[in-house]
Amino acid sequence: LQGCSLLPGARDKADSDDNTSTLASDAGVAGEGAEAFTLEVQGPDAVRDLLTRHMELQRFRRLPGLQASELSRLLGAADANARELLGTMGYFSPTLTIALKETPGGPAPRAITVDVDPGPQTRIASADIAFTGPEADSP
Repeated sequence: LQGCSLLPGARDKADSDDNTSTLASDAGVAGEGAEAFTLEVQGPDAVRDLLTRHMELQRFRRLPGLQASELSRLLGAADANARELLGTMGYFSPTLTIALKETPGGPAPRAITVDVDPGPQTRIASADIAFTGPEADSP
């Protein structure tokens, strides 16, 4: 994939392919190792750890030259992404607040804060499974 060479870590893997190496080095020269934004998740420990580790935003944190329009698009998708991740833990009605703040003097030019109130956790007490048709008679 053409855009994969621009993702963080692609530079390390690109040494074996001269064409990819050129693309990665061209994209990574300015701001090597610099963060495009910082991401802070606030909420209960288990939820915070899950979102901090697995949110899609993490993939783009160290992408040099991340444009404001692309970051805006990513923030729009972050709510759905966080809800999907929380659903894997049984939190189906969380309250999420995602905020972007410009931080020109900070470690990154922007800071994203995700406030999470996961709400009640759904628990399955029991399940009944029944089969119909030929499967119902098969041992």
